[in-house]
Amino acid sequence: MASFFRGITPKYIILTGCLFTLLFAFFSNEVYHPDEHFQILEYAHMKLFGTPVPAELPWEYVLMMRPGLQPMIAYGLGWLLDAGGIYSPYLLFSLLHVLSGALSIVSVLAFYRAVRGTLSGPSEEKWLLLLSFFLWFMVYLHVRFSSETFSGNLLLLLVSVYLSYGQRERKRPFVWGAGMGLLAGAAFISRYQVGFALFGFGLWLLVFARRWRLLAGLALGGAAMLGVGVLVDYWLYGTWTCSPVN
Repeated sequence: MASFFRGITPKYIILTGCLFTLLFAFFSNEVYHPDEHFQILEYAHMKLFGTPVPAELPWEYVLMMRPGLQPMIAYGLGWLLDAGGIYSPYLLFSLLHVLSGALSIVSVLAFYRAVRGTLSGPSEEKWLLLLSFFLWFMVYLHVRFSSETFSGNLLLLLVSVYLSYGQRERKRPFVWGAGMGLLAGAAFISRYQVGFALFGFGLWLLVFARRWRLLAGLALGGAAMLGVGVLVDYWLYGTWTCSPVN
């Protein structure tokens, strides 16, 4: 068994894990939690076809409490399918799973690349990849088009980018910070509760990192994504509102 494990390379695990994740996306035909349907797909269906009417949507819609980013993504993909004459809610659902699985793959590989130099050797690298791609509940969650999975992947990408920045010569800190700000803002406008994690991350940067150009870029990128969030929420609700405050 040990010799067999030594013969498996990280590249082989990555390729097999990517294929496994994408196959799982196509063969998963259910939602993990009702919110994945009623707070995303129902909203997108209403914008596409006018049904269900707002009065029939969950109470959060009337109070304008949910972010509009993922419903807009589902709407855009559904619009393309409808324009091509091949729209089906099942096909849309499968493609959203593929999209979520692809984002999960990117986030896992970015994190692996960022921490690879801190691992003790090839064995730890392989275990990290094996558990990330093949631990049963991980691959199940990787393909869920839910706000938890979507924002969690963006948060992991944010951490990966920061770790990668710390390992380099730290040139162009403002550009790196702007990229991290975009990721942080996107994570927040996907699921507002992730703001608690972002607050802790920002506080840590202020106290321990103190790289002001990096922080300036992060603030600018985050503000830009908050602006995107306001526009997306206007598209969803038809009026100007601040959904995080709601």
